[in-house]
Amino acid sequence: NFELERGLFQVKNSQKKAMIPMMIDANGYFYKFDEELQKWITHLLTIKPIKFVLPQFFSNYAYFNDKSCVMIKVNTDTFEETKLNIQLRKYSHCFAISYKYLFYINQYDQLVKIDTQNKEKQTGELTGYNECEQISSFADILAVVTFKNKLWSTKMLKVNNNQLVECHNLDGAFRFQKNGCLSDIHKTDSFIDVLDDYKLKIGKDFITVQPYLTYFGSTFNKNLTTKKQITYQQEYLQKIQIREECLLEHESDVKKPLKQIATELNELILINHLEALPIEQNVQNLQNAFKKGYWQYISKFSNQFIEQNRQLFDMDQILN
Repeated sequence: NFELERGLFQVKNSQKKAMIPMMIDANGYFYKFDEELQKWITHLLTIKPIKFVLPQFFSNYAYFNDKSCVMIKVNTDTFEETKLNIQLRKYSHCFAISYKYLFYINQYDQLVKIDTQNKEKQTGELTGYNECEQISSFADILAVVTFKNKLWSTKMLKVNNNQLVECHNLDGAFRFQKNGCLSDIHKTDSFIDVLDDYKLKIGKDFITVQPYLTYFGSTFNKNLTTKKQITYQQEYLQKIQIREECLLEHESDVKKPLKQIATELNELILINHLEALPIEQNVQNLQNAFKKGYWQYISKFSNQFIEQNRQLFDMDQILN
């Protein structure tokens, strides 16, 4: 786990051989680690995602929605953006992808299923689940939140071939974090690990102050991530690769140390937000960069700017 300079939103299920997920930030910058070039690629999307975007990945496409609740898909090789004829119930927590199926909640609170690979039929089919409020996923498991008769409940469904199989019911409203844990949407410190017999975990200790780069992307809940969750996710991704007739290699294609990859990502995050930040914040970030050796980021500042603020840097070094 490596600390990040700011939070990013993981493109769920986008871990490939490098096991490093793609990510998007709040300003619409797309981050992808190129395994052949061994470096991060960034791209500014023209269609802006919602502020707290929850993108998902399947078959080389990243899916998310914009602020008008319309679904967007982005080719992660070319970054071509396409608006889909899919209108969501609301702007957040209303779609999930498992295998080749996109599940979403429409304006009538119905859960709809679409085969993303069937170009002839993109209207979708009703699943029989109504009065739906939210949907989230972890691998082949869906959490569908409903609100009926003033009561919240969560149905846990498993995607088995083209069928939905109910495997558990929970009282209350829960949604998946980036790993295999559910969080109570009405409480900030209650979590359930679905791979640990739905065991309830309570406490602020599971939440970190700074985001961390983990196998599941940028998260404030690194202490909830387990080896069992990682193995389950990897096996799920293997099944997808096999179905696409492209076997997943077990060896990582990462030739750089993960710490260096995390450092390069942090530099790109700071560089992409350089112009948008007030000068006081840039001075603070520059101080931090000298401490951590973000030389690519430091090179973006003029010698004059550095000289003007040298006293601050020297004072900071004396105090520390």
